[in-house]
Amino acid sequence: TFLCKKGVYYLFYTEYTEIGEVSVRITADDTCVKVHRNGACRSTVEYRPGVPCEYAYQLPYGELIMTADTKEISCGLSKEGGSLRLSYFLDIHHEIFENELTIEVTGKDEEYEDA
Repeated sequence: TFLCKKGVYYLFYTEYTEIGEVSVRITADDTCVKVHRNGACRSTVEYRPGVPCEYAYQLPYGELIMTADTKEISCGLSKEGGSLRLSYFLDIHHEIFENELTIEVTGKDEEYEDA
């Protein structure tokens, strides 16, 4: 599902992993992206350039403490869809991984609001 309220975009989908289903909610605008996961794993992380975010990634067999350090957000979403791109570093137990995430949204969702 894809919708917009007051200039903030909302994406909802389900991931199917080896450990089970995970419901994902993403909220995004030009300056911040928040990703909430709930189900087989749980976490909430806020991606904001220049503001590192420490968070717990909870799995059935334990918890990982991670820090996301966002380099760039590119929010090219509109009511027709578009793309959302994140570029960030992820610190897991002092090992640094460089990541990019791109989400493409195609088609207009009936729940889009221009409010």
